Amino acid sequence: MKILLLQLARFGDIFQTWPTIHALKRNFPDCEIHILVRSKFESAIALLPQVDRIWTLDSEKIIRTLIDGGFYASVESLNSLVHQLSEQGFDQVINLTFSNFSGFLTTKISSKTKRGYVRFRDGTPTFADSYSKYFYSQTGVGESNQIHVCDLFAKVAGTELCNEDWNFKPLFQRSQTGRYVAIHLGASHPKKCLPIHTWSEVVDQLVKKQVPIKLIGNKDEIRLAEYILDRTPSVDNLVGKTTFKETFEIVASASVFAGCDSSPLQIASLMGTPALNLSFATVNYWETGPKSSGSRILFETYPSQMKAERVADGIYGLYDGQVVKDSIEVKSPTSKYISGRNSSFESDLVRLIYFSGECPVLNEIDRQILNILKACVFELERGVNVLRKGFNQSSMDRINLSEQKIESLKNTRFRPLIFWFEAEKIMIPPSDFMTAVVKTQNLYLTFKNLILKIQKANKEFLSGSDQVDPTRHLNPV
Repeated sequence: MKILLLQLARFGDIFQTWPTIHALKRNFPDCEIHILVRSKFESAIALLPQVDRIWTLDSEKIIRTLIDGGFYASVESLNSLVHQLSEQGFDQVINLTFSNFSGFLTTKISSKTKRGYVRFRDGTPTFADSYSKYFYSQTGVGESNQIHVCDLFAKVAGTELCNEDWNFKPLFQRSQTGRYVAIHLGASHPKKCLPIHTWSEVVDQLVKKQVPIKLIGNKDEIRLAEYILDRTPSVDNLVGKTTFKETFEIVASASVFAGCDSSPLQIASLMGTPALNLSFATVNYWETGPKSSGSRILFETYPSQMKAERVADGIYGLYDGQVVKDSIEVKSPTSKYISGRNSSFESDLVRLIYFSGECPVLNEIDRQILNILKACVFELERGVNVLRKGFNQSSMDRINLSEQKIESLKNTRFRPLIFWFEAEKIMIPPSDFMTAVVKTQNLYLTFKNLILKIQKANKEFLSGSDQVDPTRHLNPV
């Protein structure tokens, strides 16, 4: 079997792809795995022995050429890459990048089967598997996904991860190791960073407890390290001084890693190094948090709320084998996070839609919104039933109005249901009018059944409610 993976995102996403590649090799020992990455991030995959060939896309060069007026040169460059990849005779192409460009590229590359984000023949987006559809509609900050990105990547690729798929430490651990804490001061985005003055207090408290510290990071973070050194000169500053391989070795041999959402945090997971992850509302820790056994997560809504004493105590607790108070526990790479985080209405709704979970409990506002949704979906069914007899502009107008009303409810707690509905609409392929009508009718029926299931579970059915016109909530067209 010959497989091509597309991972055109940044360092962290590429590192989160490593376990999926290992799982594919574990399941298909004789398979040949190729991967396409952006040239700028090739170093993130070059160290992984399970990859048989790396292909690169120089996106910056293509963009520069376009800016300079070289449209045809850019197109020719992309066509050449597609041709080279198509000639490889891949059995499967798996797109792990959820961008419009990657969808076009995946569609153009010849293969027997495809998974991930792709395009229909008319260029409209669609999904080659159910988990890609889930990824597209339910992940991201503020959304209600409950699955870690690493596990989602594996599911999109058609595999499942086990603890063995995280065991990369033997590739990088040094023969002689000392006890120390590796700290990354930066993050993948400024809004995900702990303030540098807080880090300085953390480092000062750890040094007073005689904990050896190695600072790691890239050249853009040198000024952060200098701030620490001005106040605590005894720490070992390696920021901007190491290669990727050396960073892996440092993290692999550390007793503890500490940092926010970043590439080094993902490296710690791959190395099995216990991590103290500092997480805020700007990132979903359950999507991108640490996976190494024994790790802990400290959460605050805003970085400014994270106290230095709490962070220092957490790092020292992991370092010294003590209990880390008020933290979220990571038992193993394949276990769910153990926390006091309550189940939300939105997360319950996701579990109902995708995983046959229990129905969420409605409050009064929810009941009103559900009635509006119910009215909309009944109007959709009424309109599509008319279309079964042939095209009717009035019915099309009523359908469009109802779908607009549904879309207007995105900012309610029913957001996951509405995003599910929109993703399902995308899945309807280009076809003749009547085929499209039938598929759309089936979708409306599924939508209605979900609404009725929620309503029934919450005992909202009134005697004789089926005889009440549900479209009374809608304005006439």
